[in-house]
Amino acid sequence: MRNMPATKRISSGFTLVEMLIIAPIVILFIGGFVSLLVALTGDSLKRHAQNIMTYETQAALEDIETNAAKATSFLMTTGTLQDKQGKGDTGGTAFTNTSSGAPDTLIFTSPATTKNPYDATRGLVYTGSGTCDSTKPVYAYTSVYFVNSSGTIYKRTILPTGSTCATPYQQGSCSEAIMSSSPPAYCQVKDEQLLSDVTDFSVQYLDSSGASIASSNATEAKAVNISISTSKSVAGKVVSYTGSSQSAAQGLARITNLATNPSFENNTTGWNALGGSTFTQDASWSVTGSKSALLTASSGSNDSAAQLGGYDNATFAIQPNTTYTLSAYGKIVSPGTGTPIGNGSRQVTFWVNNGSTYTVYRGNQIENTAGATGRSSVTFTTPSTITQSFIRLYFGYTGGSMQWDGVMLSSSGGTYTYADGNSNNWAWNGTANNSTSTGPPLTTNLHTNPSFESNISGWGQSAYASTARVTGSTLAGNAYFRISRSAAGDAYAYYTAPTVPPPNSAYTLSFWAWADANVTVTDPLMFRTNNDGACCANIATKSGQTLTTAPTKITLSGITGSNPTSGLQIILRATPTIGQNVYYDGFMMVEGSSSYNYADGSSANWAWSGTANNSTSTGPAF
Repeated sequence: MRNMPATKRISSGFTLVEMLIIAPIVILFIGGFVSLLVALTGDSLKRHAQNIMTYETQAALEDIETNAAKATSFLMTTGTLQDKQGKGDTGGTAFTNTSSGAPDTLIFTSPATTKNPYDATRGLVYTGSGTCDSTKPVYAYTSVYFVNSSGTIYKRTILPTGSTCATPYQQGSCSEAIMSSSPPAYCQVKDEQLLSDVTDFSVQYLDSSGASIASSNATEAKAVNISISTSKSVAGKVVSYTGSSQSAAQGLARITNLATNPSFENNTTGWNALGGSTFTQDASWSVTGSKSALLTASSGSNDSAAQLGGYDNATFAIQPNTTYTLSAYGKIVSPGTGTPIGNGSRQVTFWVNNGSTYTVYRGNQIENTAGATGRSSVTFTTPSTITQSFIRLYFGYTGGSMQWDGVMLSSSGGTYTYADGNSNNWAWNGTANNSTSTGPPLTTNLHTNPSFESNISGWGQSAYASTARVTGSTLAGNAYFRISRSAAGDAYAYYTAPTVPPPNSAYTLSFWAWADANVTVTDPLMFRTNNDGACCANIATKSGQTLTTAPTKITLSGITGSNPTSGLQIILRATPTIGQNVYYDGFMMVEGSSSYNYADGSSANWAWSGTANNSTSTGPAF
């Protein structure tokens, strides 16, 4: 038997030498793979954090933009606050809009409302208890957007003390620390937290032309630019983002009386007597308040006048190429004697120097008769260069005396009814009776025939409706609009404003309606536009409106469509009963989501843009 060959042993695995060679390679590979995973994970975390940071920053900017659009005034400071609402949560320390080395603070006031400001049925809250009375000042609250020491933006809501005609929808807020332990009654909710990891919060104030103005002139701003920067470390990498937005306060143009100490209620501070005359406070006559100023001539000069403002442009900060109106009320106590000073006697004058020469703008003269009273007024447009500006109230004689009161200098156009910080819905911008003062925001009533005083021009009706102008005392003038059904069918009246509104913009329509008896307008009242060239995109509607013999205010508020192609439209309905009358009056159509009291160009301090009673009109909103 042959011997079988010896079986050859086959080796398996790596030898020690091979392992020593391969192991470092494997380790390097695994290390590289792990590093790649870590890098990919880090990049993913960074992108995720960047997206969240971008979204949260934009959300904060949108919140600020939306709320600032309802502002009635931007402020430099809150003034002293109640103890727990002050800066730092104690001592009532005022917030200010700037602080050296710290992020800015945004402060503004807004009118309080009875419901959510975007609810079409909300109303304004007025000061004083009892029935809400629009002749009283609007109850305004203050919003403060600030960055705390940990880099978080909060919004604090501050309600003023005092009684109100209704419970405000807005609630006073305090910090979480204050709210967690027996907060005072004025701390109703926690401050709203908007955004964390904030490294900068910057506020730029803009005037009506869009030009930047100093933060110290915040009350003159018509809009704000907000910039927010955020930054934090994620997976060992820094993630940062900066976003910005601009918010124009709707209707924030306001009448400002630029005359400081305009009615001499406390003193004659700021006014200087010229030509040896005297200018002293007097209580024997006044047009506003209880005091006036007595200007008494001197025998040494007929340049008897009182001047407000120095030989610079600091007092009024008059703008070039801008129209202003100066007015004041005067009364002759003792007729002027001696030679008068040219044509400058018994009148208001405004002086402007362009760097080389003076231009003097002179008002009408008051009759030089004992007891004569009048209002001297002049409207003028300033030159392109201004180095000096001041007011002079002239008597202009060497003998006699006269009183002056109610000085008003404004840039909003027209001679307005006198007002200052003591007037309803006005506020002093500094020391009471010794500073400029600002009235409520201006708004425009976009309806061109809002109260039917002259005709029913601009209104039409369907084939099944009958319309007419009816005369008689009403809520808005001495005429109103009547509609009734003349036959079965869709009975309505319609109006279209002449100007196409911008897309995605808020508008509010309000008007009054009543009937001869209790009725229900079953078909919808409509506020709308055409959109994309076709009918119709409803802004707001109201169906089943019940009316009585007493006027009912109806408010429709909403947003225009993405592409309006007609002016704002109103559809008024008749009742289902043939011959049954429904009456409408006092149409107020405004930009924004606020519902204001009715006003038109015939109202105090309002002006028609064109033909009286048949054009848009602008004035203070309240």
